[in-house]
Formats: sequence, structure tokens, C-alpha cells
Amino acid sequence: RVARPAPADAPHLVWIVLDALRADHLGCYGYPRDTSPFLDGLADRGVRFERALSQESYTLASVASFFTSTYPTVHGVLYDEPTLDVLSRGFPTVAEALLDHGYATGAFVFNPHLRSTYRFDQGFEVYDDDPEKDFFGPDPKVHEAWETAQRMHGKVARFLEDRDARGDARPLALYLHYRDIHGPYVPPPPYHERYGEGWSAAQRQLAYDVVSRPLSEPPAPFIEDLDYRLAQYDGEIRYTDDHLARLVDLLARHGLEAENTVFVVTADHGEEFRDPPPDDPGGWSHGRTLYIEQVHVPLLVAGPGVATGRVVPQAVELIDVGPTLLELAGCAPPVGGQAGGAVGVVDGHEAGDAFQGRSLVPFLREGGDRRGQPVFSGGNHGRGLVLADELAYYRYHVPTKTKAEPAAERPAPGGDDGPRESQLFRLDVDPRQTVDRSAELPEDDRQLGALLTHWLGQARQGDAETAELDDETIAELRALGYLGGEEGGG
Repeated sequence: RVARPAPADAPHLVWIVLDALRADHLGCYGYPRDTSPFLDGLADRGVRFERALSQESYTLASVASFFTSTYPTVHGVLYDEPTLDVLSRGFPTVAEALLDHGYATGAFVFNPHLRSTYRFDQGFEVYDDDPEKDFFGPDPKVHEAWETAQRMHGKVARFLEDRDARGDARPLALYLHYRDIHGPYVPPPPYHERYGEGWSAAQRQLAYDVVSRPLSEPPAPFIEDLDYRLAQYDGEIRYTDDHLARLVDLLARHGLEAENTVFVVTADHGEEFRDPPPDDPGGWSHGRTLYIEQVHVPLLVAGPGVATGRVVPQAVELIDVGPTLLELAGCAPPVGGQAGGAVGVVDGHEAGDAFQGRSLVPFLREGGDRRGQPVFSGGNHGRGLVLADELAYYRYHVPTKTKAEPAAERPAPGGDDGPRESQLFRLDVDPRQTVDRSAELPEDDRQLGALLTHWLGQARQGDAETAELDDETIAELRALGYLGGEEGGG
């Protein structure tokens, strides 16, 4: 491919994804613990989106959605053990558009679901998906092989040094996917006991024993102790936040400074800790449902041309990130591709558009705005979530992630069609989704149910390709809690 030169004033782009980070565990989203001083500062000097929705509650489908700016109902990259769906080359990616626009592109990922085997490398000149290559941990005797922030720093440092040595003057687009906050929640010292106020002697001994395990042993099993797990989850957030501050300093030393670099920080999905939705047994981790704790993620944007200290209350989607980066780079979104012809639920899409997301740039500028609109998540096995203003309509149908017949071929649940398989929540008075309001708001329930049925009926373009999992990947996935563990798909 022959790339056109990027404009002289094109900003660098750094897209950071923190795996399994729910929004309400950051200080800038109201969390009382001091888990995120760096990210809170980034929010102060940029724009924070109050309600950003990931397109699924597990990595594989979510990342496929924001790489291609299409919904899971369209790209069809789901999860079907013992194979993984492969991202079709018929979907133009954000990285491909930036590469064609004259950007240098690089990605560093640590989640095994994002291996280049599954074609997530499309458009990246450098795609580093090797979790073991170039170990930079300071102490190989402890569990740091399960952490990624230290190794991410070393990999990016080497990449930037090589770039400087080559004299590559192109603007840089980096995708950095951290995995530290993801289970099994084993923050290194001193983060392993940073939030252990009130712990018993047994809990404190457990934390010490876990971080003292040598690399040759598997990580500690998930522990049915809510206070302990929340403390360790928060410890991972603070550990990652501190490393992000180091990362930004590193980037600045190589010319990627606040004045010429757009930073986007988000997550691929959230996390559940026995949260209390009605008629649900509750669980740990992610992937099992589409309740708000699993799909409400942080979204922070800062950099040149971005307003300072702004909070956007309207709901947005992660498929909007790609078009936003392209507009900030002065790059038109691609046309054609397999998203063309999908059901046009979102206003403003033309037939043949490759991307389904819409640019958030109007939200990023002082005085600019964009009206609110319904946003969607899900699509796997007929489950889905639609947010419209303060209402959240969730159809769970079958709470698994196994591929099934298209939703449009099944009758909508409820009423004369059988037992109810959906819930309606008012997030303004019930942000944790504890009370089903469908009986008291029957017209809203009907309208949102019809809207979700329409969205779930978007036509997938052909069957998704699949790839067999190799033994090494299977072992890594099992160590992280997948494939028969208590977690979902990524």
C-alpha cells in the first residue's frame, strides 16, 4: 500500500486500553479510594465522558468493535470455545486508515485473545503480542510475569529508540493494551496491601503469600472474599496508574508531548463483584452479562484541540473512538467494507459507510456538542442492551456467549411469547440496576424493546472465520480464568 503524507500538523495519537477497568473505580468517576491520581489529572486537562459503553463485556468482541467501528452483530467476532473467531479482512480498521494517511502505527497487547493469529494486527506496522519477549521486570523471582505495565514500558521504550534511530518523522499512532487490572488481581508490592485497611491477619498473610510465589507456579486462585478482591483490584488500578504517569514522561522524552499528542484512555469492558441486579445470582469477573458494571467503562480524551475539564453527560459508544481519532488526524473514514448495508439504527450513517460509530469531536471542542442518541451493547446469542437517556433496557435471553440463530428470526421475549427475558432500569435513581422498572414504565419498555430487536437484527456479512487455539494459548487462557474457569470470554 502507498500512503499519502500526513499533514504537517497531524497530532500523534496514543490509544490506551486498560483491560477490565470499570469506570466507577476511578476517582474522576467518584470513587473514594485514591486509585487514579494520574488519570484524574488527565480528565482535568481533557474531556471525560460520563457514560461510555463498551460493545460487549469481553475482550474479543469489544476490541473487534472498536478496531473496525462496527457492532458485534455485524463483525461477528464472538467467542466459541475451543475456537476463536477471526476478524475478517473485509472490515477496514482504524489502524489501516491511519497507515494510509501517513501515520506510523504500532500496537503492544498482552491479552491472548488479541493475538495476530486472529487478525487484530491489520494496519499495524509493528504488532507485538508476545507476552514473554523482552522481559523487563526488576525481580524475576516474583510473580511479575503476570503483570504487563513494567514490560509495556520497556517495549515502548525500545520501539521509540528504534524509531528515533531510523529518523522516522511520521506522526505516530500507538495502541497500548494493558492487562494488569484483569484478574487474577495480583498487584506487586507495595500495591498488594495498599488498600488493606481493616484486613485480618489471615487476609494480610494471604496477600503476602500470593506475591511471594515464584514464576514457575500458577497465580493464586480467585478467592471468595469481596473485601480482599476489591482491595487487590484497586491495587492493580493504582499500580497501572503510576506506570501510565511514567509512560507519558517516556513519550515526552521522545517528542510525544501534551501539546502535540492526543491521549485516549478507556477499557474494553468492566468487571463484576457480586453486583446486585434483580433475578441474577451475581458473579465475578466479566463476560457473563451486560449489566452496567460490565459495560460502563471510562473514556478520557486529552490533547491539542480538546477542551479542558469538560464532562460529557450524553451516552457514547466505544465504536465512536475510531472515527474520533481519524477526524483529529484529518483523515476521512473509509467507505465500503462489510459494514455497508447494515441496519441503520444510528442516525447519520450513509449506505456503504465502513464505520458505524460517529466522531466525538463535537463533544471535545468548547461550545461544540452533539445531541444524545441511543447506544447499544451485546449481540452475542441474542442478548443486548440499549441505553436511551436515563433508561437501560437489557434483554438477556440466554446468558451465555455461544453463537445462535439471528435474533430477527426469534420472537421478542415477554408477553404471550413466554417468560420475561428482559429488564428496564432507571439509571438516574438506580445506577446499580437493583430494581426492574418495566411494570411501571410499560410504554418505555415496549419502545426500547422494539428498538433493541431492530438493532439485533443487523445483518452479519457472512459467517465469521475461526482459528483453533494452540496449546500455549489454551494454557495462558486457563491461567487467566478462561476455558472452564469462572470468567467469560476475555
